[in-house]
Amino acid sequence: MVTISLTNETIESANGRSRNTNSSATSSNPSDKKIVEILNTTRGPASVLNRKEYEKRLLTFSASTYYAKPPSLSPLFCARFGWENVDKDMLVCSSCGAALAITLNSKLSAKTFDKLCHAYRTKIVCNHDTNCPFRLSSVDELHSLESSEELDSVEVENDEDDSEHASLDVPVYMGQVLPEDSVRLLECYRPAKIMKQKSKVLIDAIRSLSCATNIGTTDENGNGAGDDRNTWGYPRLQIPTKIRQIDSDSKLTKALGCGDISILALTLLGWNPIPNKTGKKSAGTVSLGCPFCLSIMTVNPEHQQQQQPQQLQEELEGSDNSDARQSDRTTKRQRMSCRNLNPLEAHRHYCPYKVGFPKKSSDSNPVWKIILERLRKECHENDVHKCTKIREEATGVPATGFDKSIEKVRRILRAGIAPKEIDLNA
Repeated sequence: MVTISLTNETIESANGRSRNTNSSATSSNPSDKKIVEILNTTRGPASVLNRKEYEKRLLTFSASTYYAKPPSLSPLFCARFGWENVDKDMLVCSSCGAALAITLNSKLSAKTFDKLCHAYRTKIVCNHDTNCPFRLSSVDELHSLESSEELDSVEVENDEDDSEHASLDVPVYMGQVLPEDSVRLLECYRPAKIMKQKSKVLIDAIRSLSCATNIGTTDENGNGAGDDRNTWGYPRLQIPTKIRQIDSDSKLTKALGCGDISILALTLLGWNPIPNKTGKKSAGTVSLGCPFCLSIMTVNPEHQQQQQPQQLQEELEGSDNSDARQSDRTTKRQRMSCRNLNPLEAHRHYCPYKVGFPKKSSDSNPVWKIILERLRKECHENDVHKCTKIREEATGVPATGFDKSIEKVRRILRAGIAPKEIDLNA
């Protein structure tokens, strides 16, 4: 409890800077001068639901100035309620200029740590000026925004067997600033159609590399080189074990039209191709971005170039050309780095695809696992539906009527009395 009281004093001291900037201006601490300068900056009215402004606030957070924070106090949560990261553990509201210091001690017990994180969440939503658009009137208002989607998900998923992966609570306040298509995917309980569209966009982005590479390329006779000269394979990635287990028979990969498990993994983990606005040709790489944590990952699909007979002969004879050996070693390093690329770890530690939308410091409900479980169930239901349809076509009797007839026969046999005539079509 002593630590909490001391921390609150620190917070009140930081908040006082926004109201007593004149007295703080004489401080010799460079960090204090920087904060005072930021607090004195004139701010215009902020739009709470403007996604571009939200992303600008989110990009102010970095590992060097805001680290070792639990996902419940993530930059996503802070930026949603107007906070920018201006210095080490120091937040300033982009609208009203209020200041908030968030410091945590790793030596605290788990119970005390959770209480402290809960206190900070309360300050993040309420520690604004009275007229600030980001300010919530009370913690109860925050709870109402957190529980609205939860109630809806319980009503929809009340018949699911696996409750661990069936429910996904997207807080209303986060759904207001996240991309609409991403939120639609999270709220969809049959996501195969959306996932199929996303995987197609990824495949098209990778296939476009072949077209970009072959433009302006000619063979020995001066003719344009065909696609058989340079082909691009799917990227080799570190696929999470759970995805490999569920897709061991490639059923999901085929159902979504992914073509390869690497495309399935990238789609499940939320990576989208970033449009090339510069107009420059890609150097054999595809840039992918996460719509939640704004991480950027560069994927280098394997370049498979058909070797000419002369090149094959040189390799067989063990050519002593040092440049050729150096090029070969470079290619091997590129392939190794591509194979070592981990699309899950490329997300920031607070990304919902890794931890979900936690309300407590110990909560964790990765989004990609929930989507994967929904896909598995949807594919299973589709298989059952196909089997039922085949049985109906073979017997000529609707499945429901056939099952009722069997049940009627069972009841008669249990009673031990059989009527003169049994109508199986009843």
